[in-house]
Amino acid sequence: MTVTLEQFAAPHTRAPPEFLNAVAPHITELTTNDRDSGMSPRGREVALLLRDHIMVRDMAERILANAVVYVMGSIENLDVHLGVGRLVDIGVHQLILDTPVRWGICRLCNCGRLKHHAPFIRRRDDGACAPVTS
Repeated sequence: MTVTLEQFAAPHTRAPPEFLNAVAPHITELTTNDRDSGMSPRGREVALLLRDHIMVRDMAERILANAVVYVMGSIENLDVHLGVGRLVDIGVHQLILDTPVRWGICRLCNCGRLKHHAPFIRRRDDGACAPVTS
């Protein structure tokens, strides 16, 4: 008997700033919005963070970059339960809330399968992205 394991499609770029823009061709739902016409996916996510949270642009970009690293890590390590600190969690939830982008990430990196998000009750408090231990 032969068993074949399905592997996720690795994106061409691993750099967080470019990653969201690489997702653009995989975003198929709600692709037009008259208020953000012409924005890149990365620019849109940064703008949404700035809209909903009090922070400077540089901070929003860093939070988003770390959120992308977390999302990629969680997709690439499906059997490991990763957790993030409070600040990066803001960016993770931004990516989750913008569902067309979230599905685009899943199409690009997880063979179109949804990676569920189930927050831990106990948060990390050191800002690291690592498995939560008891």
